[in-house]
Amino acid sequence: MPITIEVIVERLQAVDFKKETWKPAAIPKDEAERTKVISSLDILDQVGTEPFFDGIVEFVHGSFNAPMAGISIIEGARDYKLSHLGMLKEVARDISWCSHVVTTGRTIIAEDTQKHEIFKEYPLVKDGTIRFYVGVPLSVDDVIVGVLCVLDYVPRTFSNQDRLELEGFAQTMMRASRQGKDMN
Repeated sequence: MPITIEVIVERLQAVDFKKETWKPAAIPKDEAERTKVISSLDILDQVGTEPFFDGIVEFVHGSFNAPMAGISIIEGARDYKLSHLGMLKEVARDISWCSHVVTTGRTIIAEDTQKHEIFKEYPLVKDGTIRFYVGVPLSVDDVIVGVLCVLDYVPRTFSNQDRLELEGFAQTMMRASRQGKDMN
């Protein structure tokens, strides 16, 4: 059966996360500051409505030939997708892959999620649904507010050049979105 959003939703709904060995990301030490910065950006009001973010996700999706790409904002108990292709628009923070990027403050590359320490126990990894993940932090004034991510159903090689390109897209996106906000 091909993997679609409907298949992913069905598989997530079948999981009893209380019985799983998946470890949610810790809440970052700067969570109060992060929440203030996210609130000041009024970014959650733009979830799914901002063509600028859709363009970035489409560009990343095409550049890396990946079936899933998104821009996550982790706030409170939720992971909201400002824009996304091939993935859910919102998930609980405690099952969010991107929350690990926010907590660690660094790019996470899992070329094969079944072998990656953070993700190998996640139910959609154990059942073979998600096999590749890369998440790059999105920062405002050195505060991580979200993540630009790419996922796939198969393991992939992600070169240092690929990492630099994705991190460059993230930095460019944040600069452009800040400049757009300053012009309004």
